[in-house]
Amino acid sequence: MASVPATAHAQAENLTKVYEMPNGEVTYLDLNSVQVVGTSKRYWEVTKLPAPDQYRVVLRRTYMEVDCNARMRAQRAFVDYDAQGAVVASDSSLDRPVQWRPIVPGSNGELVRLIVCSR
Repeated sequence: MASVPATAHAQAENLTKVYEMPNGEVTYLDLNSVQVVGTSKRYWEVTKLPAPDQYRVVLRRTYMEVDCNARMRAQRAFVDYDAQGAVVASDSSLDRPVQWRPIVPGSNGELVRLIVCSR
């Protein structure tokens, strides 16, 4: 299995709040992690939950890829953490095909695309 790029965690994070959901879940982009890969860009999202979910997760780091021209997104990897910072779950699809999803105009995904693709 391919590993998630270490550079995303080796650099100081530059977290920018992108949106907050009505339930208090807040999503940030790590602007220092944006990398060009062909016609796409890859980056880390960090989501903080207002309370632990059913699996004790309070923070999720998600490695995403966006095709700026096709307006599609795909999840490449994730790591879930509990309140003590221990890894609860993780997965990486860097070495296998991913499921591309269309970005809905006017959605939070579109906002993320605009920010990431402008870098």
